[in-house]
Amino acid sequence: MLVVPVLKIIGAAGGTRGFSYLGWQIFPARDAAIAWTKTISEWHGTLGWILAALVLGHIGAALIWHRLIKRDTVLKRMA
Repeated sequence: MLVVPVLKIIGAAGGTRGFSYLGWQIFPARDAAIAWTKTISEWHGTLGWILAALVLGHIGAALIWHRLIKRDTVLKRMA
């Protein structure tokens, strides 16, 4: 969960747009992008979708296990 935002920050550090957060300039804009940081930015998107699939899969597995198989009240207590 920490890797995805860190990859984007590294990608922004070498990008042409720069990076600001809450109005603070963290990385200034560059004239030319650094090639390896562009590759890392692409990993950010892929790993973000993988993380989303894992979270949804975990929720789905919890629903199936606790609601249909065990039939316990864990989901009520969690909600």
